[in-house]
Amino acid sequence: MGDGYTYGLSVSASDLNNDGWTDLYISNDYDDPDFLYYNNGDGTFRNVILDKVKHISRFSMGTDTGDINNDGAIDLLTLDMAAEDHYRSKTNMRSMNAQEFKEMIDKGDHHQYMFNTLQLNNGSGPSPNCATFPLCPLCTGN
Repeated sequence: MGDGYTYGLSVSASDLNNDGWTDLYISNDYDDPDFLYYNNGDGTFRNVILDKVKHISRFSMGTDTGDINNDGAIDLLTLDMAAEDHYRSKTNMRSMNAQEFKEMIDKGDHHQYMFNTLQLNNGSGPSPNCATFPLCPLCTGN
């Protein structure tokens, strides 16, 4: 992940995988992707973002958790530094340049898009129609 430094602008602490332990979601600005740390229950955490979430916001400014649909599962919202107009959002979006997007993925970064992202928790684990983390991306349509 780059030079080992990130710009973590927000952290949300909640039990995101419903195992009874507090997990951490850290939003990062600039080139490094966000982190999703599952609590191992032994004082350590592991970053599972690449395995558990299909895509994330590109320039994450903040996160929050809560049960948005009243199903008892904690959902996650990430806010991106989105552009004010359509033209700027397209010219700044790395995903609009196929080669740059491929290079980003090839170096181990996540599929990142310049959109706010709502990850809806499905409660107990992977769902055939959702991301492989018990959260399903609703806002970006991937």
